[in-house]
Amino acid sequence: MFSDINLPNDLSVIIFFVIIFFGISLIVLKRSNNALLSVTVFSVLCNLIVLFVISLKSLIFFTYNLEWFQYFSLLIWPLLNIYLIIKNFQTKK
Repeated sequence: MFSDINLPNDLSVIIFFVIIFFGISLIVLKRSNNALLSVTVFSVLCNLIVLFVISLKSLIFFTYNLEWFQYFSLLIWPLLNIYLIIKNFQTKK
């Protein structure tokens, strides 16, 4: 699938799932007409795939000097997702 691109395997998996999650969020947007819900779904799903790659102890973050992104994904991104979920429930009618 991504064999013509010289990327590490983990990055190919992340890109593949981000594209799928973007499609899922577009479907959610189309069905619910709620952009905040669509962004929340996309953010949560992307955070889950990045956390999964981190849990596998992937070297992708060290290869591209993105060690800071691990800390962001573990500490700040879940808090942003919680905020988005709370905001989504508050705006629901």
